[in-house]
Amino acid sequence: MPVPRAEPWPRRGGRGDDARGGFPTRWRGQRDPARARRFAGRGGDGGVRILFVLPAYYPAFDFGGPIPVAQDLAKRFTARGHEVTILTTNLLTGRSKLGKKTEEREVEGIRVVYLNSVARYHWVGITPGVYGFLRRELPGFDVVHLYGFREFINLAVARRARATGKPYVLQALGTTTRQKRSLVKKLVYDTLFGSSVLKNAASLIAKSEVERRQYEGAGISPEKISLIPNGMEIPEEARRVIPGSFRKAYGIGADETLLLFLGRIDPIKGLDLLIKAFARTKGARSIKLAVVGPDEGRKGEFEKLARERGVGDSVVFTGGLYGAGKWEAYTDADAYVLPSVFENFPRTVLEAMGCHTPVIITDRCGIAPQIKDRAGLVVPYDEDALTEAIGSLVEDPALREKLAEGGRRVLEEEFSWEPVVAELEALYARAAGGDAK
Repeated sequence: MPVPRAEPWPRRGGRGDDARGGFPTRWRGQRDPARARRFAGRGGDGGVRILFVLPAYYPAFDFGGPIPVAQDLAKRFTARGHEVTILTTNLLTGRSKLGKKTEEREVEGIRVVYLNSVARYHWVGITPGVYGFLRRELPGFDVVHLYGFREFINLAVARRARATGKPYVLQALGTTTRQKRSLVKKLVYDTLFGSSVLKNAASLIAKSEVERRQYEGAGISPEKISLIPNGMEIPEEARRVIPGSFRKAYGIGADETLLLFLGRIDPIKGLDLLIKAFARTKGARSIKLAVVGPDEGRKGEFEKLARERGVGDSVVFTGGLYGAGKWEAYTDADAYVLPSVFENFPRTVLEAMGCHTPVIITDRCGIAPQIKDRAGLVVPYDEDALTEAIGSLVEDPALREKLAEGGRRVLEEEFSWEPVVAELEALYARAAGGDAK
């Protein structure tokens, strides 16, 4: 499914790039800092101004879970009378961007500022225009919410906020520990900048106990850490899906068992382990494994592995699917499998649960305690254990149904948006009021 072009989106009438900072001249009005006193129960009209800062935003679907989470939160805060602006880069995919200049758009009623990236390193966009934005607009916001801490845009905002006394809360998205690639670069960055970004935050948001321990391991005082999971609500678009659509599109029979992997095609997601375990599953050649997600340059390796293990014809690589295509995949799957090397808070697991699909995850996933034996099977990061779990769900329809029903209950009991929004609102209030330690 092609990524929609940005041009048809409604514009807010910006008048082009400002020569001083590469930023549209609209939205330069002075804001009222006194709104910091207007969080829940503090009087006034109840509305405050919140700045969300993300390395990428809609329609950069390949960036993953933080985008829909921020979008959901922004809409909910707006509905509660607050004003949210999203500051991000114009990166669109791993190789492209929305345009050649900074621009501002309204996305589902939320003001979004896309700063032009003059250079990039993976999903880190270098955006000089951020300095002009901060000079003009940061004084008018009551609190800043940073998603991530090793990005140019987040570093610039954090340092300016610190220098001007503007409080910010930070959500590291499970990246506090140095894993995966570029370990030396991350160590250098953390030594020079990253550690201070973490320690100067008014509060740090952990989405799971795993992330809480990561913060503590980075030297953060437990009193500054707030455990607030993401919420999840299945959109109406998912409810309108016609069952069988995904299977029909990819030539998968209605009577074939279908396993689904949905995420970036990246070793940290455990796709190699999944293919090996899938190949050992009894009757694997009559089962289909759909691999749905954007390629980060490694797909060829996994296709070769599937051929070597004798299941090349049983593994279907679809590329990234978004919107209705994604929900069709969840709906048609008999089980969703995410055997990650490490995963802080995988939104895809909740999405699968919301589509009445049982899940298999590893115990390295931050939400494993909520999922285990209620909505899915939790296994060690081990080929034998994963093979056994896949076999259990493939061979036992009653177990699949039991876990699928449990998944919806878990969503309602553990991942409702209302308490999440209320907790964040209180957290922002403490930060804006100087109460956070």
